[in-house]
Amino acid sequence: VATGFANLSEGNTVFETVGKWKARETQAEMKVTLNYVGEDAESPQVILCNGGQTESVSKQCSFAPLSLSVPTFAVGEYSELDQQATTVNYLNDHKSAADNYALASELAVPFVTEWFGVPKEKIDVVELPDPNAAPFESGTLLLTPLGSSDSRLYRLNAVHQLTHAAFPSQREWIYEGLAHFAQALDREQQGGRQAALDFMAPHRASIADVEKTLAANRKNDTNDALINTSNEEFYRSKAMFVWWMLRDMLGEQPLKKALAAYRPDQDKDPAYMQHLLETQSRRDLQWFFDGWVYHDRGLPQVRVESAYARAITGNGYVVTVTVENPGDVGAEIPLTLKMIEGEITRRLEVHAKAKVSVRIDCLSTPIEAVVNDGSVPQNDMSKNVFKIEIPATAPK
Repeated sequence: VATGFANLSEGNTVFETVGKWKARETQAEMKVTLNYVGEDAESPQVILCNGGQTESVSKQCSFAPLSLSVPTFAVGEYSELDQQATTVNYLNDHKSAADNYALASELAVPFVTEWFGVPKEKIDVVELPDPNAAPFESGTLLLTPLGSSDSRLYRLNAVHQLTHAAFPSQREWIYEGLAHFAQALDREQQGGRQAALDFMAPHRASIADVEKTLAANRKNDTNDALINTSNEEFYRSKAMFVWWMLRDMLGEQPLKKALAAYRPDQDKDPAYMQHLLETQSRRDLQWFFDGWVYHDRGLPQVRVESAYARAITGNGYVVTVTVENPGDVGAEIPLTLKMIEGEITRRLEVHAKAKVSVRIDCLSTPIEAVVNDGSVPQNDMSKNVFKIEIPATAPK
């Protein structure tokens, strides 16, 4: 297997080289024969090849397509736990951990099915012997330690794998982005919106770091667009935020219907997914896809420019909030007015290089206006909160 030369010290050349290789190998298939040689070669050995298990000294493996499926195999003294949705291959006396993972997978199936359809294949888990090893995935196969007692971690991993099994796509921003989006959705279902935003926070920080680096060397805004990128931070993390923003903008039902209408073999036009979403939501999404999917123009730079409160006759106030976005990409962003008693949230569509003002009626004394709850990635969130001063003549 060969690619062109690339140096990690030379900007984005590694990602670009890998991207060219993936594009070239989109329809390629790799066939491998694995043979076990050793003193006990006549004894049955367990050989796993992207999940499928065989007890023999030889196994034929096939990997396709290479652009999304990393050739992966494991040989060891594995025991197998075979469930309806999951096969867990575990080592030594880790049967209880395998049971926990399999249970987490089975419990996650209804959630994944509701959003992405019935998984079309089983997911496979292969235990790594080093408890501190980093997990590695290839399609629906996950290599991971099984020593953890954190059932939430097992469920998150299972949701990711099951989404891959339910929603195949040759477009990585769809394939990987939806799997990460599914994890955020699951955290929201289990612990509320803030739990999901906390899960997404490290991804938001990594996207901002990459965007800062690219901004200094960007020659055009299409090479690193989601539709073309080979940068993992983008087609995994940034894509997750794109799907989350689309869910917030369109609502769950239109998004679910668009995903249900998706056909991988018909996805030949870069705008195919956009058109599916527009059909179900009856909204023009060209501005959004142009800024977030078809081009890479950095991140929004939203901030609260001003917030003024005016007392009205009787009890209450009218608060006028102006939100500014001097960045090169727009977004629909939540604006929350916090009061002594309660809060009110509005959604604002703030385009690039634009300002938007909104008037909000409230019965309780306003305290501050907060734009962006973390659901939209941006470089700097230090100006997202604006303290509201109440006029001295206002009633207490």
